[in-house]
Amino acid sequence: MTRPTVVISLDLELIWGYIDLRHDDDLVEMGRWTHDVGVPSLLNHFTRNGLSATWAMVGAMTRPSLPDVSGLPEVNYRHFSKPLVQRCPKEGDESTHPEWFARAS
Repeated sequence: MTRPTVVISLDLELIWGYIDLRHDDDLVEMGRWTHDVGVPSLLNHFTRNGLSATWAMVGAMTRPSLPDVSGLPEVNYRHFSKPLVQRCPKEGDESTHPEWFARAS
């Protein structure tokens, strides 16, 4: 008899996954909670219980900070109030913008 299997797959985007929809204090708070509480709690639970999970992550969030993108063409979408990269913090890193950055260590 085959044992049942459950696949846990998580999609982790922090604030990156929402910047096309809105950018307000609630979104920043949600991103910081995910960084500070949500993900660490999930990882601790999985580790304690010997569980595995797959993760889909926005690559840019694993950087320590936003790289110099001044030489890249700006991405403009009609439904964005301003160009995409203008929403990202140009200065700062995970310690000042945990809603954007979460280096894997």
